[in-house]
Amino acid sequence: MSTALLALLSSPAFAGETGDVFVTLQGKQVGEIFVDGQPTGVSAPGTLKVPSGNHMIQVKGDCLSDTRSVDVGANQVARLEMDLQPLGGFVQLSANPAEAAVTLDGAPVSVPTAMEISCGRHLLKATADRYLPYEQELLVDMGGAYKIDLQLSLDGFGQISVVVNPVDATIFLDGLEVAVGPTTLAEVPKGKHQISAKKDGLSDRETEVTVSSGGTTRVELDLTPAGAAPTEVAIVVPPTESEKRQKERNANLPKLVAGGGLIVVGAGSLAAGGARLSAANKQYAVYETDFDTNGDGYIDPPLEADAKDFFASEVRPAKIQAYTLFSLGGVALAAGTGVVVLVDADGAMLGYTARF
Repeated sequence: MSTALLALLSSPAFAGETGDVFVTLQGKQVGEIFVDGQPTGVSAPGTLKVPSGNHMIQVKGDCLSDTRSVDVGANQVARLEMDLQPLGGFVQLSANPAEAAVTLDGAPVSVPTAMEISCGRHLLKATADRYLPYEQELLVDMGGAYKIDLQLSLDGFGQISVVVNPVDATIFLDGLEVAVGPTTLAEVPKGKHQISAKKDGLSDRETEVTVSSGGTTRVELDLTPAGAAPTEVAIVVPPTESEKRQKERNANLPKLVAGGGLIVVGAGSLAAGGARLSAANKQYAVYETDFDTNGDGYIDPPLEADAKDFFASEVRPAKIQAYTLFSLGGVALAAGTGVVVLVDADGAMLGYTARF
């Protein structure tokens, strides 16, 4: 037994004999049973034990309700079959223009009017010549009261909402004075228009706006002292992480290209150095064969002068070129991979560059 029903039965007014009320509903309706305005926590169909006498029995469903009076005898069963009916709210309805044709859930409604309306969702529509169609959804609660004024917009016209600082500045529309201070200009033909604001001692402000049919365009005009430029606020949007990475890649691209080029040059120089060293070694082998006829590791004395000339003109230049190419190739590779070792004339290291 619910707390509310227990309190009802135990109250002094209901002390004494009791009876039962058996409540059923038509169809597949469901709802909670109330006794004399008190919830019982019992759903219909269901049986309640109540003090004998007269009671008001109400069943409330989802936007549905039915209320009956019943006399309950002591130790008797009173039967009620209830039919839940829609129970809604109250709406006061008007429209502008007054000649607008209004429908509620597809059914015509004369306006202005005041009417009861079932709870739940409803759709209001309004149409009129030279006006844009209008519709509005209305959600009605049980017992709610609503005042609805349907405002239709002229077809081909819109509104301009003007906010101005200072508030006593004069507003102009296409050069014509239309208001003083913040205002909403209605029935403005769609298209482009000039909105300006003026006040003595302040610089005029003007801007172009585009009005859409049935739409509202908002404009803000801040006047500044004469001779001062209007204040403009620059909004700086920080770059995203993706944009930062792309920027870094773009910044490093020339370095990467240069580094790749240096690696190619370095590899080519090393290969050329190797070829030159191989040629030098072959020339040296010729040097040893032609000028050391005895094979004892010493140049034959009669050939000594020719041997020096051959070594100086054939062997030494090839070796110098080979080692030079090796050096250039090594430096280029080091630079291409990010580190360039700097040396002085004596070969001592002075430092190195940062990575590309």
